[in-house]
Amino acid sequence: MTKRILASTLLLTLLGCNMDEDCDPSTTTGQGGQSSGHGGQGGQGGQGGQGGEGGSAIVAPTGLRVMTANGPAPADLSCLGTVTAPLPAADETFTLPAISFGQVDGMGNPVLIPGLEVQVFPSNEVPAGPDCTGTCVQANDLGDGTYQVSLPAGGWYAYRVREQPGQGQLPASLRTMEVNAVAGPAEFFNVILEPVLDGLHQGLGLPREMGRATLAGRFLDCNDDPVQGARVELASPDGTPIPFDASTAALYLEPAPNPALMATTFEGRWATTNVPPGTGRVRVHVRAGNDVLVGCEEVPATADGLSTIGIRPLRADGPACSP
Repeated sequence: MTKRILASTLLLTLLGCNMDEDCDPSTTTGQGGQSSGHGGQGGQGGQGGQGGEGGSAIVAPTGLRVMTANGPAPADLSCLGTVTAPLPAADETFTLPAISFGQVDGMGNPVLIPGLEVQVFPSNEVPAGPDCTGTCVQANDLGDGTYQVSLPAGGWYAYRVREQPGQGQLPASLRTMEVNAVAGPAEFFNVILEPVLDGLHQGLGLPREMGRATLAGRFLDCNDDPVQGARVELASPDGTPIPFDASTAALYLEPAPNPALMATTFEGRWATTNVPPGTGRVRVHVRAGNDVLVGCEEVPATADGLSTIGIRPLRADGPACSP
């Protein structure tokens, strides 16, 4: 079966196959309605507004919508600042596919890749070092592109697919990570191949800067519906902004990344490229049309690799972000 790697394929993958959804159209991987933002400073209002210091008036976010069967409707942010990370249950054993991010076969189906080193972290934290230590468990390669791992069901976990050189007709794979994945049978592991990342940059007309990171994600409301009208900003963990410029771009998808877009479409998808990995973590801020902070999460960033994360309205037990 002929395989192809195209920039346009990667763009479609960014929409439908990088997180929260399985590439298999018969299944989905929604994350159970749990929030993955955090409670910011100043007190978060339960109806989507932010409480300022000194008793100042609450400012409600504006411009955020979701698509329903009856057309566009306001996004549900009623859980803003009140939800917490999901509580894990007992361990279960899951068999999950490793999907080549941005690659399809001749029938348009996702390509599964065996022979990978997949490190899984029940702590939802990816360590800086390359080794599988601490809470790390090594997923068992079953030889057909699927991997077996035991995890606390329903809880958040993270994973890292180690980079490796090309083997035979398979190009080199780059390090790929995800955090805030929910342990369940419909999840999957991503791995990005080097020609796919090159194709993304070629399609956008942006030179790929070696040593930089690529981030991708999706913003969902309290009902797990993708949100239109959200803007993404980046910062270091201490809050120092990471500016967007001609190289480090904020991209929104419709379905392909469109540099002219200034906010998410009804797919809720965003991506950034050529991001300085800095200390190994990047803070992603999501803002409404009137600049109110509605989502925030930290994601590990890796040089010459990809990190993905699903972000939902601010949660009460997350890291503190300035409004």
